[in-house]
Amino acid sequence: MAKNNDLGVLGESVACEYLEKNGYRILFKNKRYGHCETDIICENGEFLVFAEVKTRTKCNYGRPASAVDHRKKQNLISCAESYIAEYGTNGKAVRLDVIEVYITKSGIRTEHLTGAITK
Repeated sequence: MAKNNDLGVLGESVACEYLEKNGYRILFKNKRYGHCETDIICENGEFLVFAEVKTRTKCNYGRPASAVDHRKKQNLISCAESYIAEYGTNGKAVRLDVIEVYITKSGIRTEHLTGAITK
């Protein structure tokens, strides 16, 4: 596996731990619908969340969330729509988030950008 893939897998694990510590239940990781994929699908008492995780070891190119381009946003929206058609929302509001994971020599930091992606 390439180093970027290793970093992405680590970032997704860190994001899942963060979400669970903050009262979310992980429903799926890397859920695919056709060519689209959602990194994490989770829920809490109020929201059904579709999350894109972006992990960086350096911030030379801006915030990790800035890497979520139009195509990636459309893929996340498409996955969310397909998931909802299959499973429903269980009465919860739907939210599309970005979770930034910073892994540096000084430690790991997580930033949860709620509602970062809109239609």
